[in-house]
Amino acid sequence: MRTLSVWCALAAVFAYGASSVSAAAPKRQIDIQTAAATEPTGAAETGSPVSEYNGVLYSSHDEMNSRLKAVADKCEDITQVYSIGKSVEGRELHVIEFSTSPGKPQPGIPQMKYVGNMHGDELLGRELLIILAEDLCEKYMSKNETITQLISETSIHILPTMNPDGHHNTLAILNELDDYKDWCTPEHDFGITKPNFKARQNANMCDLNRNFPDRFNWQNQHHYQHCNTQPETTAVMDWINDNNFVLSANFHAGSIVVSYPFDGSPLQINNYTATPDDEVFVHLAHVYSDSVPAMNSGDVCNTGSATPNFTDGTTNGASWYSLYGSMQDWNYLNSDCFEITVEVSCCRNPPPTEIEMHWGMHGNALVKYIQAVHTGIKGLVSEKKTGRYIEGAIIAVEGIDHNVTTSPLGNYWRLLVPGRTYNMSVLADGFVPIVQRDVTVPDSGALEISFELTRTSDADIVEEEEEPTSTVSVTAAPNVHMQKWEYKHHGNDIVEEYLVNCSLLYPDITRLSVIGTSAKNTNVYALEISKNPGVDEALKPQFKYVANIHGDEVVGREVTLSMIHHLLTNYGQDDEITRLIDTTRIFLIPAMNPDGYAAHRRANGHGVDLNRNFPDQYCGADKAQPEVASMMDFILDHRFLLSISFHGGAVAVFYPYDDSPGMNCNRKSDGIQSSGANVSPDNKTFEYLAHVYADNHQTMYTNVVCYDQDPTWDRGTYNGNHWYPLTGGMGDWNYLEAGVMEVTIELTCTKWPDASVIETEWNNNRRAMLMYLKHVHMGVKGIVTYDDGMTPLEGAEVRIVGIDRVTTSGPLGDYFWLLTPGTYEIEFSMEDAKVRRTIDVPEQSLTESVSGQVVYNVTLDFKAEADEKEFPVELAVYCVCAIALILVIFVLFKLVRWCCCRPNADQIHETGRDKQGLLGDSDHDGGDDVVFDAFPLENMVENGSADSDDDNQYRLQHAIMGSDDSDVED
Repeated sequence: MRTLSVWCALAAVFAYGASSVSAAAPKRQIDIQTAAATEPTGAAETGSPVSEYNGVLYSSHDEMNSRLKAVADKCEDITQVYSIGKSVEGRELHVIEFSTSPGKPQPGIPQMKYVGNMHGDELLGRELLIILAEDLCEKYMSKNETITQLISETSIHILPTMNPDGHHNTLAILNELDDYKDWCTPEHDFGITKPNFKARQNANMCDLNRNFPDRFNWQNQHHYQHCNTQPETTAVMDWINDNNFVLSANFHAGSIVVSYPFDGSPLQINNYTATPDDEVFVHLAHVYSDSVPAMNSGDVCNTGSATPNFTDGTTNGASWYSLYGSMQDWNYLNSDCFEITVEVSCCRNPPPTEIEMHWGMHGNALVKYIQAVHTGIKGLVSEKKTGRYIEGAIIAVEGIDHNVTTSPLGNYWRLLVPGRTYNMSVLADGFVPIVQRDVTVPDSGALEISFELTRTSDADIVEEEEEPTSTVSVTAAPNVHMQKWEYKHHGNDIVEEYLVNCSLLYPDITRLSVIGTSAKNTNVYALEISKNPGVDEALKPQFKYVANIHGDEVVGREVTLSMIHHLLTNYGQDDEITRLIDTTRIFLIPAMNPDGYAAHRRANGHGVDLNRNFPDQYCGADKAQPEVASMMDFILDHRFLLSISFHGGAVAVFYPYDDSPGMNCNRKSDGIQSSGANVSPDNKTFEYLAHVYADNHQTMYTNVVCYDQDPTWDRGTYNGNHWYPLTGGMGDWNYLEAGVMEVTIELTCTKWPDASVIETEWNNNRRAMLMYLKHVHMGVKGIVTYDDGMTPLEGAEVRIVGIDRVTTSGPLGDYFWLLTPGTYEIEFSMEDAKVRRTIDVPEQSLTESVSGQVVYNVTLDFKAEADEKEFPVELAVYCVCAIALILVIFVLFKLVRWCCCRPNADQIHETGRDKQGLLGDSDHDGGDDVVFDAFPLENMVENGSADSDDDNQYRLQHAIMGSDDSDVED
């Protein structure tokens, strides 16, 4: 049961310690009694118990094993009992399988599993699974049509208890109760997990449903409750990895509801956290809950506000409460298995006399859920030439970022929502991928589609299949590795298909993501090309190409697609390409405005110019379009350093700023001639980067003029505002809000040229695109650490003296600053620490060709050591004041002491001439010294002038004793 009381009890365990209850003398031994079975009232036909079950008491571990063995003996042709491992205390984890060929996987037969009792103090699910095993055997022997068909088409694996040690301790605790009616009172139901009782947890006091590797909080196999991976957890993970389970449920108690992944929220709060297959999981949850009427009755357990109102009997796990290390999340993320969690009763351990009633509630749902393994799409993937099964082929569904793979027998099962239509792809290493479009899942049963793949070595270009092997036509997808790249206009569907295939053919260096949707709900894709894609690595800069922000400016879209092909096909072949991919996270967005492209117009589907829709430094923010909002989120979620935005209608590179103060802030105006430049603090670097591109372009540096009104470029470059001011441009927003150095590149005079010029334009821009990308490694970069020299410091401010801008170190402590060659003063600061360094950016980063081996950056390791920090002014003032105060107190103390003990004047005169003096100078005549025997004043009175002895004595008495011109008194 997911409840606060459990956590309170767990906290109490740590507060008081745990002690074994095995030595306690039980008042009554819980045991299975031999009695006549009673058929449960109202149970569905497929869910009624077997006659041998008496419905009276919970079974012990040995008795459970005996009951499973009895089932296996009775139905030996369709069952096997096997162990997947042992618990901490050595109890076997026994599974019973139902299949027409138990122990021998068969082609076309999916595997599903049930797991019970992973929390030792939740016994009901365990009993229901034992009864289910007995019921399946009984129904099969009596030739029940539903059960017979189910077993003939499915391999069903049932693990009644995952935590036999916790179960054993629970039985010992329950033996202490005098009356069954006390079992479900809060004191006893939740008291099982109180101190000194090892019940919910395993024998090592570890909660097994917090013990699986987790996508957020798992580090070095050290997780919740300081528990390493437990034997029971390892056994279940190995069991899952050794099989090809498609569907699963695990059983708990404490509520009546079905929950589905994800259980863990990235924000560590109770918040709906959906998987990519959220719609599928919602459907599966309803398959079970809709078969249990009590689950649809709201707050069935009458717990008030402490429990959510599960109006339909289902909930997202993290929406209920967020937990980490759960079994159902691990199943989904690490296998092809879709698992839900079923809470079967309000009471964790209802009185045994109520087990029969609960079987009547859940028996039918248990069978219905097994049948759900036969929904979606299934089939066989084989090699066309030889007919051999292909293991590990990827089955990808468009729009769902989660793939399944084929079994060793070439079978796949892809659970999907009945009645929905999908596009899917099938890919395997060394084979030409296949795309299957418009596949509609039937309302009941699974659609079977098999695929025959052709090896890439057997054909350079694969045409449409003449004889598809399924009832739906199958077409061959472009093979980005073998097929020659075609220079043409690529529509939105082809771009999407191409990007999917790239990500599947090159999984080690690509990662495809949907950064958002357009105004008309078309996906906007970003393809990352990098070694270790998706991983932020220290000192590894991020770069992006963005094209087609204006729908009718299409050449940038095509050169970006060509760059994808160029990078992927040359990785491992070309040294410079390989080095760039290994050391850079490269993101390519070919179509930011797919709706505009489809309509052959500049604006998006809402009629808005996306390059006038970004927040503006002078004119504020406008209502963000979907494409713009998604792009801003995407940029802020990354730490891009350098960027290009491709346009059309001129041949030049433009750099910030794009507008200036005093504009009318009209976001629809275009092409208004400006009177001058408005430059950014990094203008020197921007001008340099603009020339990197223009100078490496085949014609741009010659100042190509497209129209009479074009100004004279500076070797193909120009300040954006100087050409014409615009409000809400993407380039300015990148620089001002995210610190990204982005230039705007106009590629062709004609915005939508004929396809025949695309190859020429690729050749014109290829070297320029690569050289510009290469310069993401120029300037300075480094890691900022704490004073231990090892711990990365996030958020340290980095400044270049003379450039009015600041950047900060990232989560890994790294910082980047693009700079032209030269000497700079760089300053690091955080709170009271401030360090300034002198750095030299090397000249070589300017001149090397794209195939060179030069390192372009200067790595600076910042250590905020105490001796390098500037002494705070405030502290210096405090120190001076403190010292002055001490001196004043010291002088006052001496004066007071002297006044209390001062000698008379006669004594002063008598001793003044025969002691070593304090006054006078040994170099002047008659300058005898004076000392005070009662109060020596060493170092307090400086050498006097050439006055007489009497004058010296008089002044000394007058100054110290406060006397006037009269005689000094005793």
